[in-house]
Amino acid sequence: MVSARHMYCLPGRCEIIMPACRVYQDCMDMELHRLRTFVAVAEIGSLSGASDVLRIAQPALSRQIRLLEEEVGQQLFTRSHAGMRLTPAGGELLGRVSGLLRQLEQSLDEVRSFAQDPAGEVTIAMVPTVCAVVAEALVRRVARELPQVRLRLIEGYTSHILDWLHQREVDMAVIYGPAIDLHLRARILATDELVLIAAAGQGPAPGPVAVADLAEKPLILPGSQHGLRLVIEKAAEERSGIRLTIAVEAGAFATSLELVAAGLGWTVLPGSTAARFAADGRFEIRPFAPRLSRQVVLAEPPGQPATRAIERVTAILSEETERLLR
Repeated sequence: MVSARHMYCLPGRCEIIMPACRVYQDCMDMELHRLRTFVAVAEIGSLSGASDVLRIAQPALSRQIRLLEEEVGQQLFTRSHAGMRLTPAGGELLGRVSGLLRQLEQSLDEVRSFAQDPAGEVTIAMVPTVCAVVAEALVRRVARELPQVRLRLIEGYTSHILDWLHQREVDMAVIYGPAIDLHLRARILATDELVLIAAAGQGPAPGPVAVADLAEKPLILPGSQHGLRLVIEKAAEERSGIRLTIAVEAGAFATSLELVAAGLGWTVLPGSTAARFAADGRFEIRPFAPRLSRQVVLAEPPGQPATRAIERVTAILSEETERLLR
């Protein structure tokens, strides 16, 4: 028997409409399930790994991927013993749906917790030198003040983070300016002064140094497209008309510091990073005169509706970044 709420009635006419709605709902649920499966397999890179994470048998996962490929009319993965690799069509689909699924999950979390404390997942991307200084304080405060919020922290270079913001793969980011994408919402949080770092006993004379002094020693710096490297080379050319000698390109600042400590050259890092990781007696730290600095910027995706969890985490991130990088 069909209950009254499953009936749609007019005088002389009565139709059952809920089954159709249920079919539509089932189809929508199936579409979302397939898309979530697709994203999980794409991010993990294998059916076995995705099976463990999703707790779904591999044959069922494989069938969902095959049905999705049939629906879009494109092969989304190439299969091999090494795992599942996205095809160009698969990469395009991942870029389009991953951010949308995240927003959907956040919206559902927001509605579920409407009368409760903010809840849900918040994803933050940060450049490594900022993450190393801010992450611990951020995680502690969020755990204390927002116990229902799950934080996801990702490190990356500014160029990569800008892509993640546009694809809505992250909710917010802390990057270096001033080369900010005008399509993003952005504001300056702090200015981080750059300093020269040398091994103890191998630095220049005490006191501030000029950019021209960098020509005295081989340098250990990030790759040529790294924002910090670009700032240093631009300052050297504009202030002194010199080209720097790069002895080693090291992407991780921890690697740079170890090479400097071994006496293999000098490096340049943000002062906040130096104060935290290079103040153990193995190094000498010198400021630049005139000052050499970078803006630390909070950036958010354009037009993204903010959940209460995102709003609260944004406030905490801003406060801790401003406090620790002053």
